[in-house]
Amino acid sequence: MNRLILNSTSIAQWYTLVNDAQEHIGNRLTTDLESYLVFMLQRFTNRPELTQSVLAIDYLESLESTGRLRADKLRDVADKCVLFTGFFPEFAGKRNVTVSYFVELGRKAYSHLSSQSQQPLSTAELYDLLRVHFIKLVDLLLSMRELSGEKQALSLIQAEDLWRNTGSKYAYKVLTKYNKKVIPTRQGPLENLH
Repeated sequence: MNRLILNSTSIAQWYTLVNDAQEHIGNRLTTDLESYLVFMLQRFTNRPELTQSVLAIDYLESLESTGRLRADKLRDVADKCVLFTGFFPEFAGKRNVTVSYFVELGRKAYSHLSSQSQQPLSTAELYDLLRVHFIKLVDLLLSMRELSGEKQALSLIQAEDLWRNTGSKYAYKVLTKYNKKVIPTRQGPLENLH
């Protein structure tokens, strides 16, 4: 991806990057998921405090909150989990957790959001879609990171963890790139496949 992006807004630039990543990995998102991802990326642009988050504490604090504050905190936790897994998988090692830990925490946060009775049905359905297709979003971000010039976004250990526990297509690609004779077997829950 060595072309110059000349879109007029940062939203348009994120949209272009998301589309390039979808083409690169061969995995298309629905319009709702694509829009959510683009606006999430825009929302966290220029927020360096993102990397200072302790997501487990943020998650527990969100569960103690009520109403709109609870929903906002849960959404932030879930969205940060997508970003940490897709853009910053190295933070897992710095926090002494696996990459798939962020996936499970993010899915739980989206699940809580989808089941909140105060949510309109369409919003609840969107959060459930985000939970179900969480790893698709992560794969796109990992692909986007690769398109930016990195050879690969995951270490082999992270790729093994992510493939076994989530069925990540990107992780599978990393693993098979290094060992074409051995195809890794998955042991994670089947609902994680996409």
